[in-house]
Amino acid sequence: MPAQAPTALTPEEETFQVAVAALRVEVPRPFPVLVEIVEIDGPYLGLTLLDPSIGGLRVLIESRQSFQGLIDALVHEWAHVAVWGASSEDSHDALWGVAYARCYRCVRRALDSARAEMQ
Repeated sequence: MPAQAPTALTPEEETFQVAVAALRVEVPRPFPVLVEIVEIDGPYLGLTLLDPSIGGLRVLIESRQSFQGLIDALVHEWAHVAVWGASSEDSHDALWGVAYARCYRCVRRALDSARAEMQ
């Protein structure tokens, strides 16, 4: 059976990948982080989980939400990634809040730059 050619990404998928790439550069971690858009059982829009099979973290983003929701969930979850192992038992403490602000600014700059390049 011949190999199928990869399908082209939609503009929204490309933009999401721009956001992920910016976070990897500006808010790096010393361990692998796998980001997936999937259907999540339960009330969550995103989850960050320790995944021993990759030796790092797996970030799950709920697929059944708007594009802006995907971006918002990515920023929220990457803030958890940023403070993994350093934050207190309260997963939304002050340290997480600072990380969230950093992630938000990073993604905002990346998406603004991508939009400017498209014009």
